[in-house]
Amino acid sequence: MYPAQTSLIPASVALVRFIEVNGFDGNYPYWYLGTTPVKYLIGPVVPSILVGLHKLLPNFSFFDLSYLVILTSYFIFAIGWGLLGYKLSKNKNIGYFVGVLSLFLPWHWVTALTISELSTAVASSLTPWVLLAFVVGMRSVSHPKNRSTVVDSESGSQYSVSLKPAL
Repeated sequence: MYPAQTSLIPASVALVRFIEVNGFDGNYPYWYLGTTPVKYLIGPVVPSILVGLHKLLPNFSFFDLSYLVILTSYFIFAIGWGLLGYKLSKNKNIGYFVGVLSLFLPWHWVTALTISELSTAVASSLTPWVLLAFVVGMRSVSHPKNRSTVVDSESGSQYSVSLKPAL
């Protein structure tokens, strides 16, 4: 099964096939700008995942494995948004609602399968986890137990200083 004509998944699959055979340090000869180092065309994370999955599941094509990676990343996406909704509201029902809603809303499915590139689809699914780390870090810093007051000897001003790093 091939993706839509506007999708950039075939470009990722072509690069992953090249990386599987020639490694990550070679020049890709079929790029529209001439020969270009592969490391400038795609990052190492998604090709490593796809090559590893292809070694584990050799009967599946890179297209099938890319759909599997997108599907898995969107389950991680929905879990992340659900946890973020729970952390912000402190209500499990809202967390479940946000997680299920973000899983079934069609906008990210349409963008991932029709107009996006595989690395972008996987990276965008990690957005709620970055926001969750920020929220948890900010709450640990703003907790009164984790703060100390420092007095400036010259001006007599008081400053509240965190004892723990934010993340």
